Amino acid sequence: RNFRLKSRSEERGFEPKRILSNIWKLYLYRFFANLMIIGGFWVPYYTTIGNITLFQVMLLESVFVVGLCLFEIPSGAIADKYGRKLSLVLSSFFVCMAILLYSVYPTFWVFFFGSMVWGLAIALYSGAAEALLYDTLKQLKRESTFKTIYGKFSSYEHVAYLVAGPLGGYLASVYGLRVPMWATLIPVIIAFFICFSLTEPRVHKKVERSYFSTMFDGVSYFSKHKVLQILAFDRISINLFTWIVFWMYQPLLAQRGVPLFYFGLFYSAIFGVPILFYRNLEGLERLFGSKKNFLFGSALISSFALIFLGIVDSIAVMTVLLILYFSMNGSRFMLMVNYMNKHIPSKNRATVMSTMSMIESFLYAIVFLLAGVMIEWNLLMTFVLFGCYTLVATFFSHVKKEHLLD
Repeated sequence: RNFRLKSRSEERGFEPKRILSNIWKLYLYRFFANLMIIGGFWVPYYTTIGNITLFQVMLLESVFVVGLCLFEIPSGAIADKYGRKLSLVLSSFFVCMAILLYSVYPTFWVFFFGSMVWGLAIALYSGAAEALLYDTLKQLKRESTFKTIYGKFSSYEHVAYLVAGPLGGYLASVYGLRVPMWATLIPVIIAFFICFSLTEPRVHKKVERSYFSTMFDGVSYFSKHKVLQILAFDRISINLFTWIVFWMYQPLLAQRGVPLFYFGLFYSAIFGVPILFYRNLEGLERLFGSKKNFLFGSALISSFALIFLGIVDSIAVMTVLLILYFSMNGSRFMLMVNYMNKHIPSKNRATVMSTMSMIESFLYAIVFLLAGVMIEWNLLMTFVLFGCYTLVATFFSHVKKEHLLD
């Protein structure tokens, strides 16, 4: 009996340490899961190794987001019912499967199937890591620090980009484009094993309700919450082209005659430099005078960055514009995640966040097809038109100061 009491006491003493360890483990997970060595060369890999057109590249991304859209809410329900840890483990597993498909049989129809598998993987990841991080802080009674911790958490993704760019550039220029794809398997496998060491926070209990009940409750909560809908509209409308611009800047580099090795350096620069912004989100809000001013100002900067990307010829200016675009959009996206989490109860968090991501995915699927047609028509004009849309959307935001909780 004394032994049992001692064991329980020790377990209670070790539990905060185990929960606290989730934070640095999630930092490592974010790093390795995003160490995409092939990341700076996706478009050249598709067009050179897979021998497909730019429209087909955008079609594959549309397929990817359709898969993401189909699996988004179900995967969020899995995370809410069975735990975020399991969701992350499954995500890493399916990324491994997708990379194997892309590597072994690089043809359009294999890419097509691989894009669906990758969509499932990202759907399982979407919202789960953030929800686990938030609930970890909630159990530690430190949820007020989420904005700062989430900024650091996201910055590890960009540290991964800093490492992946030069490494991928070296491998691609010396050994060819197939080697970076194979090499990407290594960090993803490491991320897979990190997931197993995570501890599910007690504030998130595996609910004793059906999978479909979990899914319905999360969707219902979002549909009745007006503030969440306003925040979601702002996040989606302003950030609509962020993902698509990632697939547009590589053809832009090729059009400007940039050598393959430097694709990796561009990748590191435009996704690594934003770390400086993400690690000081509260400072950015103070710099702009208020939270609402930052959301408006960052959207304005992003809009003009896109417009000028379609106008300027200078590689140096183009680099600065891309850095500004991804830094501003990424910063406002993370802040929106923070504000939205304040309005969602733990039991519905992953499903509600997945509902919003599903809406984004549906729109992305349409816009990727549109972008494919527009890029084949005129790449530079596509940047200008996307910038004009973002500028208009900036002035249609209905976010108010009282919506932005901390």
